[in-house]
Amino acid sequence: LATASAGGENEFGLDLEGKADMRRLALLGHSRAGDMALMFNNSPKLATAAAEPDGYGPVAGVLQIAPSPGFADPADGAPIPLGIILPVCDGDVTNLEGQVLFEAARLVHGQEAAVTSAFVERANHNFFNSNLGDDPFGRPGRTDCDPLLEPEAQQTFLGDYAVDFLTTLFGTSPDAEAAKDRMGMNTAMSAPSELYGLEARVAVWADASERTPVFTPATASELTTNRLGGAVLAEGVT
Repeated sequence: LATASAGGENEFGLDLEGKADMRRLALLGHSRAGDMALMFNNSPKLATAAAEPDGYGPVAGVLQIAPSPGFADPADGAPIPLGIILPVCDGDVTNLEGQVLFEAARLVHGQEAAVTSAFVERANHNFFNSNLGDDPFGRPGRTDCDPLLEPEAQQTFLGDYAVDFLTTLFGTSPDAEAAKDRMGMNTAMSAPSELYGLEARVAVWADASERTPVFTPATASELTTNRLGGAVLAEGVT
């Protein structure tokens, strides 16, 4: 990709000359690849590549599309911003296990980067990809998934969400702030009931600069007084 961007050999079938900056890098992955994108970001190999004069990265953020956890250790959290798209009618990762990557990061001590997940109603696992048919195992008994979103609707959602996610990483204010608003990440506003015209719900763990820790029961004093000086009522705890 770096060679093609520099005007050299290009087997991608697209004009890429001058269009790829290997230092402004984000990773996107669908299903297992979403999980592996986070694992790859956390690997020593990527840090080595970023240190090379003609290397790539570091990665600015990871977008996971219907991720299937199994490779990345959730306990490592997300050292960079993480976006997660969860199709509510997923007929493959049926229990939406990808949400564990949000919940685990939220609970990691010292989690600095923002993490968000978007639950898209009537979306399935495969229709984010234009080459795949419906999920092979279906959704037995899921009347809330009838009808499913059309593939074009899911792909349009992914395109809009991905562009805004990248804008939050590489854009400048006010563009980046407007993109966060569209993703439902504005912590000063009520959580939205739809995103990009589709029924959806969001969960947000804000960037550290937008959070004030109030209660972290790591010391005995925090069992009686929170960090804002308020009283804590606790019984039978150590």
